Amino acid sequence: MEAAAADQTALTARVVQGQDHRPLFEVDADIHSPIDGAWPVALLFSGVEDDRVWPLYRIEGRLRPDGVMDPIVYDYGDYRLVATLQSLTPLPRCTG
Repeated sequence: MEAAAADQTALTARVVQGQDHRPLFEVDADIHSPIDGAWPVALLFSGVEDDRVWPLYRIEGRLRPDGVMDPIVYDYGDYRLVATLQSLTPLPRCTG
């Protein structure tokens, strides 16, 4: 959300696992100019091992200002899944 609001068009981050901080994924994000208040976003998830990085799957969608992506397209190369928001129920705020 911060990158999109700051007009950053590309962002790369590594997702790590547990205490050893071993990378699970490298995620490359392409963020486009907002259309009707939502940012078109594409996320490429890649596997990471030592110095090797290889593509696993891609997620595309429209990132709304409230942080919800809708619709979301999961592209696994051989097949694609499309998820469309049917309902949204906000959780109560944590006060602790």
